[in-house]
Amino acid sequence: MSGEECVTLYKQKFGLNPEWLIRCPGRVNLIGEHIDYSNYPVLPMAIEDSTWVAAGIATANNNQTKEIRLENANSRYNSFTLEIGNSFSNSSANGKSPQWYHYFFAGWRGALERLYGNENENKVLEQAKGMFILVASKIPPSAGLSSSSALVCAAALATLCVQTGQVFGNISKAKGSSRIRNKSRKICGNGGRRNGPSL
Repeated sequence: MSGEECVTLYKQKFGLNPEWLIRCPGRVNLIGEHIDYSNYPVLPMAIEDSTWVAAGIATANNNQTKEIRLENANSRYNSFTLEIGNSFSNSSANGKSPQWYHYFFAGWRGALERLYGNENENKVLEQAKGMFILVASKIPPSAGLSSSSALVCAAALATLCVQTGQVFGNISKAKGSSRIRNKSRKICGNGGRRNGPSL
């Protein structure tokens, strides 16, 4: 799916144009496959197949809402809506096999905590804006091409866009990548490769 097709599908799902369109490629390790999980160095490279995220601020009757509506261009993946409350617990897999949207929430949470700290969960979530999100990916899942990492990175970038109106701003790619990787491990229970090529 192309970026234009992603925008068209977003309009069909939400009835409005997305405010941001984000593309994060998959990646392969040229050197060091599977040793990054133990913090050994690897040499990753981006590939052409990518994950697209079309994003906008969630609204109802011209007012912002505190929900995140996730739609996937692939019909085999269910839609999901999260009401933003005062705890992150309903956005994580909680020891179960993660669903596709848990990877989105790993990036979302990593970006929020990078922006607002992680000392007080309730205060962080008070700052969180609702989002309408459409995800489309050409990266084959479970093929060693980091489809989940591309989604986590795209989610973090979408969150930064919605929260700040810009992409990275004062957050360096290195710090953002580290925060995202750590949050992905905590929420989804896996992940280890470096996110730089996807960012």
